[in-house]
Amino acid sequence: MKNLILLSSLIGLLTLLTGCDSPRDEFPPKREKTWVFLELEKVMKNDTSDFYLYGEINQSILDNIANGIIDPAMFEFSTIRYINEEDLLQLYEDETDSGIYFFRIEDIQTTRVLKADPVLTFPENELGERAKEFKKRILLTNRE
Repeated sequence: MKNLILLSSLIGLLTLLTGCDSPRDEFPPKREKTWVFLELEKVMKNDTSDFYLYGEINQSILDNIANGIIDPAMFEFSTIRYINEEDLLQLYEDETDSGIYFFRIEDIQTTRVLKADPVLTFPENELGERAKEFKKRILLTNRE
């Protein structure tokens, strides 16, 4: 009888220990984002559109591209910047657009990894008005 109780206690303890979540399981993995320049070609039924955009992409997507893994799912491309018709860098986000797009990896023609937000690296004379205002806000925030 003692052996049965001891065995039951041991099984219960092992079940308890293996059933507990470890601390690393409590938090989802951090989704590190990287600034990139993407040249995208979107082929549609009657048209092909080219996009030349700066923005942030999850590092895991870049890792997959580097390893030749072409996931058919769409990926999020956010904090988008583009060169406008006056050849000035502009923010994609405005009153009506969130500045987030979704593309497929197979739409990517060229990728260039950047060190920082292009708003901070482009010369002042190559920034559109909204980009200049955004840069001023960022620089003021970093001073405080």
